[in-house]
Amino acid sequence: MSIQLLCSSSVHAIALVIPWAVVSEFDALCCRAEWKEFKFHYEGEDLSVKWKYFDELNKLQEQKGLALANKLNSNHIQWDMHKMNVKLAAQTLSSSVANAIEFLTVDLNHADFKGSEGTVAFIRSIDMAFDILNSRTPRARGFKSPLSSKNISMCESSLKKTANHLLSAKTLNDKKIIFSRRKTGFLCFAVSIKSIISLAKELIFRPIDPLKYVLTYRLSQDHLEVFFSCVRGRNGWNNNPNSLQFQHSLQKMLFSREVKASLKANCVQYEHEAQTPLFTLKWSKHAAPLNTINVERRNDEESSVLTDIERMSLYSDNVLYYMAGFVCRKMMSSMTCPSCALAITSHIPQHLTEHKYSSSDNCAKLTERKNNGGLVFASNGIFQIVKICEQLFKKFVFSNQAQITSEQGVCKKIIISCVNEVFDKTDKLFPSIKDRQCIASEDPSHVDSHVMQIIKEAAKRYTLIRLQTYAKFFNRVVVNKKIASVRHKMTKCIIFKNQ
Repeated sequence: MSIQLLCSSSVHAIALVIPWAVVSEFDALCCRAEWKEFKFHYEGEDLSVKWKYFDELNKLQEQKGLALANKLNSNHIQWDMHKMNVKLAAQTLSSSVANAIEFLTVDLNHADFKGSEGTVAFIRSIDMAFDILNSRTPRARGFKSPLSSKNISMCESSLKKTANHLLSAKTLNDKKIIFSRRKTGFLCFAVSIKSIISLAKELIFRPIDPLKYVLTYRLSQDHLEVFFSCVRGRNGWNNNPNSLQFQHSLQKMLFSREVKASLKANCVQYEHEAQTPLFTLKWSKHAAPLNTINVERRNDEESSVLTDIERMSLYSDNVLYYMAGFVCRKMMSSMTCPSCALAITSHIPQHLTEHKYSSSDNCAKLTERKNNGGLVFASNGIFQIVKICEQLFKKFVFSNQAQITSEQGVCKKIIISCVNEVFDKTDKLFPSIKDRQCIASEDPSHVDSHVMQIIKEAAKRYTLIRLQTYAKFFNRVVVNKKIASVRHKMTKCIIFKNQ
């Protein structure tokens, strides 16, 4: 067979298939109308993989207005408009999407996601192989770590399982996909897996000058793709430059710009991989400090939003608790008081079900499911602040989904309203701060200032994140009406279509 020939130790011509392009082709394969469902052999039984779970997840997230810690949207569903955008393919077959589907199936018992075990298992298998084939830094851990003599056996075993899943995939008519007309994605991924293993062994265990590790991402052509993306972006509407235009574009990137991929590029580029220009022009931004916000007490006639917090569903509570952990992580990076840093986080016991984060339900199930050891679990005080800010956000911004508010200072308004809501309840939100006396002073007002700074900072960070995500949601759902742009599909015919 050709796969065995390419991976044989006696043959030095090893086929290297670009992982990004392979996943893009594979994702396009699964999304086509005739491949909405297929089967693969997993742990002694045949499991089905269905595209409908991706569609249902996208519909549910758009309906709720909150995503389950993943980037799936209508652009991922309408893949045919962005066939060359491999970022969408990688985000679709990612562990975040698998965690979201598994959370809805196991924890929430959602009826639309019953029988999704095969889809989740297949996504995790592809995501694991994709991480191994795209190792970027020698300091990474887990499957994203580079191939070396220490983990080559473990990675080889995991990659061979994924290759067997791909080669055993069958259609509903029990015909193997690798023998069908749509075999490119499955077959090339399996060839790439076995070729990478053979190449890594050749470089690591060779007798003369062996390598300590192999960064598989360096074997891909993403670097050329990023460079060509920058060249196309230098000429405005003309994305097919001649030799003179290419020369001037290269001069611009060398002297006044940097080789950095745009957000709409086909490949993703990390910040530390960008090549800086020869001459760099930077300026600092001056933002008003948070303590300059004047907090005005509310009138007694204003209605409190605390009465609506209990109406939030378990879906929203899990998403908000996950976001509260992200807010805590950002706050801890700039926090100098150790007692305040301990007050905003929560220590999770071994059995998570024994710890209640709200008055009724456990809201940390999504965070626990996504946690690989690095996520922060927020305290009950930060969680309550985030829930109050979400209610205020829905009141001031999200009340009418067909229109976006034009009111100025929405962020400050939400922060002030949040402070007013919890002004008399600071002792219940952060009781440990006053007990430990986080600063050496006899004036109790200093302790309250620490609590108020925490409340303002948490409200500000969550509100900014929520406004940014809602702006993207509004543009995609309301402005574009859930229709993906056709610019990537018809690059030459779309110049005068205002896209």
